Amino acid sequence: MTLPVEHLTRFLATAAKILPERPGGGHGPKPYITISRQAGAGGFSVAEALLEKTKGARPATIFGGWSLFHERLAELVAENPALKVSLRGLAEEEFASGLEDMVSSWIAGLSPQSAVVGHLFKVVRTLAGEGKVIIVGRAGACLTRHIPGGLHLRLVASLPTRVRRIMVRHGLSEKAAARRVADRDRARAALVKTYFHRDIEDPLLYDLVWNTETVSADVIAATSLRAVEAILRHGRGAAAPSVVDRIALPLR
Repeated sequence: MTLPVEHLTRFLATAAKILPERPGGGHGPKPYITISRQAGAGGFSVAEALLEKTKGARPATIFGGWSLFHERLAELVAENPALKVSLRGLAEEEFASGLEDMVSSWIAGLSPQSAVVGHLFKVVRTLAGEGKVIIVGRAGACLTRHIPGGLHLRLVASLPTRVRRIMVRHGLSEKAAARRVADRDRARAALVKTYFHRDIEDPLLYDLVWNTETVSADVIAATSLRAVEAILRHGRGAAAPSVVDRIALPLR
């Protein structure tokens, strides 16, 4: 489900009305998923698979009414009249050095990167707090760490595989694809390092790290959604061994 900008407020206002109830009554944490990924590791494919598996679920259940925010996040930030931004730069998750940021502000008249990132972070935290969203990139795991109900994924694959995927997807030469992979990885790592002082490759930032070279997007999505339900129903502590057997979400 893709939300037009004008529907975002309505989405946030109504999301709280369809929260899953925890056993015993009352509203529990609101579920959401963040996806961090190496360039070419298949983040969008996994996000789409996750969204597909929630389709058809009743709105009042855990998996009813989910939305995907990837390039949509860039559009939401760009719609802010107080900011002048490069939509392409936001969509590509570009991250400028201090000097590059100053040059962009002086020559292109763009808003300072810190102001843009600050607004982006507010949007991400708001969406995660309302729940039932899949957030791709934008340091989501670090940014929402203390918002309950989330499952934080990291997607990886070997460099040759990632370069090959970028070649196919964008019709690039091997050299150009390798450069794009390196640039995107560098920008994403810089965002996390600059604002959270963490290494984006640190597995301790995530709940599940998936190798998309050996595990399909469909299996990753099905297993991750089962983890979401288990966390919501039983918390992050040790669960009974049979908990997975009691999860209703089918593998399809």
